[in-house]
Amino acid sequence: MKTNYIGLLISVVALHVGLAANAQPLKAFYIGHSLSDQIAEMVQSLTDDTEDVYFDWRYQSIPGSPLIYQWERMAADDYTAHPPHIYPFYDPTNGLPAGDFDVLVMVDSVPRQSEGEWGIAMTYTYSGLFLDYAVLHNQSPEGLTNQLQNTWGGDFDPAPTPEQAAIFQTLAWETVTEYWARAGYLTWRTNHFDWE
Repeated sequence: MKTNYIGLLISVVALHVGLAANAQPLKAFYIGHSLSDQIAEMVQSLTDDTEDVYFDWRYQSIPGSPLIYQWERMAADDYTAHPPHIYPFYDPTNGLPAGDFDVLVMVDSVPRQSEGEWGIAMTYTYSGLFLDYAVLHNQSPEGLTNQLQNTWGGDFDPAPTPEQAAIFQTLAWETVTEYWARAGYLTWRTNHFDWE
C-alpha cells in the first residue's frame, strides 16, 4: 500500500501510558484524514495475529482536514457516527470523554496553499504501519503476518511479500527501540507509569 499526498504534513502523537508488553488491553482513539484511514484496521489485523494482546479502537476521519477543522466539528455537532468504530472524538460514550482510552493518535494536515507552494510528497508505507504496531503495543512486530485484513475480513491488496514484511518488521522494531534508548523513554515510562 502506497499513497502519495502533496502538501501534507504528518504529525502523529501517540501517548503510551504504562502498558506491559503482553496480555494487556489497549484501546486507541485515532483522529485523522484519508492518510490515516485504514491504519487502525491494519493494526487490528496485526494484533489479531498476536497471542495475548487485545486492541480496540475508535476513529474520527475527515478527508484532507487539519486538526483545527476536526476540533470545530465539536461545536457544529455534525459528525455522523458509524458503529462499531467510527465516532466523533467528543461522543460522551464512545469518544474521548468516556475516559477509557490508553492512546491518542492524531494525524494533522497543513492548511492548503496555492498549487506549487508545497513540493513534498509524503508517503505512508507498510514499514510505517509496523512502526505503529511496535509503538502502540511496545513489542516487536517481527514474525507477524504480511497479509492484513480490513474490518470485514477482506484482504488489503496488494500485500508485501513475506520477505518484504520481515524486513519492514525488523526495521520498525529497530527504529522504535533505538529511539526509546536515545530519548530515555523506558526510564521515563518506568518512573511515571510502571507500578507493581
